[in-house]
Amino acid sequence: MDWHRAQTKQRRWFWQVPANVVEDESESVIDTIVDDKNENPAEIVARAQDINRVLDALAMMPLRQRQVFLLRAWEGFDVASTASVMACSEGSVKTHYFRALQFMRTQLLLGE
Repeated sequence: MDWHRAQTKQRRWFWQVPANVVEDESESVIDTIVDDKNENPAEIVARAQDINRVLDALAMMPLRQRQVFLLRAWEGFDVASTASVMACSEGSVKTHYFRALQFMRTQLLLGE
């Protein structure tokens, strides 16, 4: 019985709506959420240009390196999963990923 009494007391305190909350049907909850993002148009354009540079570098990359890079860096696969998807060894995945990162670094540094 003590456990049931404690649960009832806890529900009374933690499941009540505070008295200072006024339900206003004219204002939706979604309208009260503050957008923390700073949507500066210059930053949006800069990010879009950076994405285009990455996509251009991906287009120039050899096929196997591109596949490994996309699976590891963008999809977040681990080495074993990537090897399974690509039907190759884990060592091959590591080699292709290393070369893809080197290629990407050089392409992105040359574009600056």
